Amino acid sequence: MILDASWTDGRRRDEAAAVAAASASDLVELRCEAPADVAAARIARRRAEGLDVSDATGEVAARMALAEDPWPSAVTIDSLRSRQWALDRALEALDERQATE
Repeated sequence: MILDASWTDGRRRDEAAAVAAASASDLVELRCEAPADVAAARIARRRAEGLDVSDATGEVAARMALAEDPWPSAVTIDSLRSRQWALDRALEALDERQATE
């Protein structure tokens, strides 16, 4: 199962982790990261193209970033890098998780 969201609230992440543990599911936490100006431009482009079902705006993203709880358990994915690099890093994180079991 993939839960795709911003997950800026540590309590909500803890709840998701508890559900994973209770259901004997693997949990691999990935946090995609981009500079605020890049994120705002991407949001604006998706909204202009009508491709984004989210109601987020650059302003919403900036407010969420200010209130984001630390997330040391997540693997950070630099979204300025190529899609292939990001995919490779996500798969490495999955492999690392499976190796610790």
